[in-house]
Amino acid sequence: VILAIGYLAKSIDFEGLAQWVDFNDRAGAQWYQGKLAYLSAGMLFTAIGGPRQAVAFFGAYFFGLWTGLVVSTLAAGLGCLLAALVARVFEARVRQMIRGRVDIAFEYWRRHPVSTTIIIRLLPVGSNLLTNLAAGVTSVPLAPFVLASLVGYLPQMAVFALMGSGVDVGANWQVALGIGLFAVLMVIGLWVYGRYRRQIRAK
Repeated sequence: VILAIGYLAKSIDFEGLAQWVDFNDRAGAQWYQGKLAYLSAGMLFTAIGGPRQAVAFFGAYFFGLWTGLVVSTLAAGLGCLLAALVARVFEARVRQMIRGRVDIAFEYWRRHPVSTTIIIRLLPVGSNLLTNLAAGVTSVPLAPFVLASLVGYLPQMAVFALMGSGVDVGANWQVALGIGLFAVLMVIGLWVYGRYRRQIRAK
């Protein structure tokens, strides 16, 4: 779906239409303005549950592979932090929302915040928003959680950034490579998920 949207955006010159938010550093703008605009939009988008993969894809589409990867990953990390902080402010309401859905993993998560967070972020399925809210209303330390999230985000962010930059410059080999790497990540993620579930059950 993200690839289809990317090719559609390319065909209708979405970069030109996006000039009003300064994403692609129009003439006369400071070099950082487009990046900050995208960083802010990506942070809010991921904080409300938007897919971080889309943020990585279009970050690379606008800014190129490496700059797009850095900007989009930071946006996802800040969105993660924002959602967790909001969950702490509205703790009672959020606890009602997630009750019974992630309780089984809370104790293991509290004792192994870094490794567990990285594992969760590597999984090919699951709710990014639910994870952020759960971290916000438990005793999982926020600093290790956010830093581990950034590490866990990187593989998928890099793959979708590769696809986005490929669509932008018309390099079909980058798109094909990204699809292949995503398939590999899904297999690895499912294997990691199986080991994670066995560890949880063993505890």
